[in-house]
Parts: sequence; C-alpha cells; structure tokens
Amino acid sequence: MSFITYIKENSDLLNDDDDKNPLFYLPVIIKVSAGKTTEELKDDYQLKSLLNQIEKLKKNIGKTNIKNLSGVFSPAMIIDRKELEDCKTKNSYKEFCKSVLKEMKIAIISSIHSFNESYKISKSIEEFENSKEFEDFFDTLEIRK
Repeated sequence: MSFITYIKENSDLLNDDDDKNPLFYLPVIIKVSAGKTTEELKDDYQLKSLLNQIEKLKKNIGKTNIKNLSGVFSPAMIIDRKELEDCKTKNSYKEFCKSVLKEMKIAIISSIHSFNESYKISKSIEEFENSKEFEDFFDTLEIRK
C-alpha cells in the first residue's frame, strides 16, 4: 500500500482533493523521504500544523490554479527527483522544498494575466515560506535515512 493511500485511509491528513494537490503532498513526501513511517505521520504535530498553513495558502491561490498545478506536479515528479535523494540535512530538505515551491509559483503565475492576482499569489507563497509553521517543520525534521 502506498503511503498516500495509507494516510488517506488511516488519518485526516489528506482528503480526496488534497491527495491531488502538490502543496499538500510535498511535505508528506519530505517526511517520508527523511525516514518517517506512515504510522508516525498520523500523529505528527508539525506536519499537521504545516498542512493547516497550506490550507490557508490554498484559499489564496484558488481552486482553478490548484487544479492546474496538480496537472503539472504529480507525486512522482517530486518523489523521483535526484535533489530529493541527495537531501541529507534539514537545510537541504528546506532548500529542496523552497525550490519546488518556486517552480510551482512560476507554473501558477505564468498562466495569469493579471498583475494584481500574480502578485497576491506570489506574496502568499512567500508568506507561507516565512511562516513559523514552515520553519518549525524543518527545524524539527528528523532525518533517519
């Protein structure tokens, strides 16, 4: 059973919509890559806190943009990256995440023709990256691989 399937069946981490949203599965993939088991993810306070922040970010980005983003960033496109395999420290995981978020931001705003909307989305992603929850997620990341 895949870890996404396991999480969907055994916790409240990812509902059906979030399962297709790369903003939600990015931190899950990072935790699993660092060595967390799917069982441990069910009670991971830092992950749940970050997912709550992502919920706010999702609202700022909008459903249509999230749907477009999920068409570009499949779970495999994140899981199979060499950069993820090379992560060995908390900082390298954080930089990996920021790099993927930057690519996602570019993918979203490249299809938007309104400066104001593009700016709002860009600022929302920047605020997310600077949030306490984002920092805490990586500060408390245990690497066991």
